[in-house]
Formats: sequence, structure tokens, C-alpha cells
Amino acid sequence: MIRINLLPVKTQAKRETGTKQLLAYFGVLILCFIVVGVLWFNQTNKLKQLQPKASALRTELAKYKGVESRLKRLKKNKEQVIKRIEIIKQLQKNRDSLVRILAMLTETIPKEKIWFNALQEKGKSITIKGVALSNEAISQFMRNLERSIYVGYGRVNLIESVQKVIAGRKLRAFKLRFYFRTPSEIKEMLAKRSAAQKKRIKVKKIRK
Repeated sequence: MIRINLLPVKTQAKRETGTKQLLAYFGVLILCFIVVGVLWFNQTNKLKQLQPKASALRTELAKYKGVESRLKRLKKNKEQVIKRIEIIKQLQKNRDSLVRILAMLTETIPKEKIWFNALQEKGKSITIKGVALSNEAISQFMRNLERSIYVGYGRVNLIESVQKVIAGRKLRAFKLRFYFRTPSEIKEMLAKRSAAQKKRIKVKKIRK
């Protein structure tokens, strides 16, 4: 029987296969480097092309920053002006209300029976401190206030009334508070009264 030794041939085949795989690996590696290099080159060129645009945009942005700061200042100034206008309007409104209140007090105070020491306004609340000849004078003053269209019934409260000797005379030191109606509230109230009166007249005519 003839025997052939194939071991050297197998070894040679294995070596050739290993070499091919190694060459293929290096080929793929080189190809990857080439692709990465091309991409890097392209991106570098794009960045170089975009740099002038980026510089122009930065310049434009700097201009807008200046405009934005001016707009913020204008907005702040506008808010301050609006606040001042509101304060002026409120002061004007309070002044008009106070004029009406003082005129009403002049009409409602019992002459030569009551004297005011202090008057404080807070919203729709008026607090009065004063001196009266007697409790009856204070009661009369409170009734007069309640009859006024600017106040109304149940809107006057006596906080305190104490005896006090002034110049050898026994007087009553008092403090009271009442709530006044604004012109808009008075207008609304009169409109309701007028509507109710017209309704009553209409009902009477129907009944006749």
C-alpha cells in the first residue's frame, strides 16, 4: 500500500488562509482610516466655510443684544410710568372722595355741639375722633350720618365714648367709624330705587 504524507500541504494551506485573513483585516482597517480621513477633511472644510457666517451671526447677535437691553429699559420705564399714572389717579380719586366726605360732615355735624380732633380715611372707612357736649349730640350726629346718601343706615359704629374734663367742663371724647358709598355705588343705588318706584307705579295703575 502506498502512503502519502499530506501534513506539509495542510500546513501550507493554513498559512495561506491566515495570511489572507490578516491582509483582509489590514485592508478593512486602512479603508476605515481612509473613510474617517475623508469625513474629517469634509467636516474641516465645512467648518472653515461656516466660520465667516458664524462670525457674521455673532456680530448680528451683538447688535440684537444692544436692542434687547434698550427694549428692557423701555419696558421698565413704561411700567414705572404706568405705576405713577395709577398713583396719580388714585390720589385724584381719594381727593374727590375726601372733598365729598368733608362737605357731608359739614352738613351732618350738630353745630356747636361736636368738634373733630382727627379724621382718618382707609379705603371706604372713615374714622373720626372728637369731643361732644353729650352722648345725645353724638347720637344725633350718627343719625344724621345714616340719613346721608353717602353713608346709609347700619354703616355707622360708635367705637368709644368716655367722659373727659376740658377747660373745667365735662365733655364726651368719642371715636366712631362709618363706611361711605362711592359715586358709582350711589348711582347704582339710585337706579335701583328709580326702577323699583316705576314698578310700584305700574302695579298701582294695573290695579286701578
